[in-house]
Amino acid sequence: LDPVRFVAGAMFSLPALEAEQQEVNLLRDLPEIAVPVVFCAGRRDFTVPSELVGEYAQVLRAPSVSVVWFERSGHLPNFEEPERFAEVCVSLLARS
Repeated sequence: LDPVRFVAGAMFSLPALEAEQQEVNLLRDLPEIAVPVVFCAGRRDFTVPSELVGEYAQVLRAPSVSVVWFERSGHLPNFEEPERFAEVCVSLLARS
């Protein structure tokens, strides 16, 4: 039932958050984070285009910033490339 619950949750939360999401500008509102940052981003993402991820990663001030690109994914690399996503998560945990 997890996929059904995931879709139901998205159908509930997306309309409720849409207006607020339109106002978010991370470049302006969150220029610095006090912890290491890893973006897992899909190259084919039309929700958060890869150009924006790359731009933000370039200017974000944090102890470390990296981007893991998922070349065959859109917005949900954890579902679109689950094996590689799991490998990335395990490797990040091993580093910490």
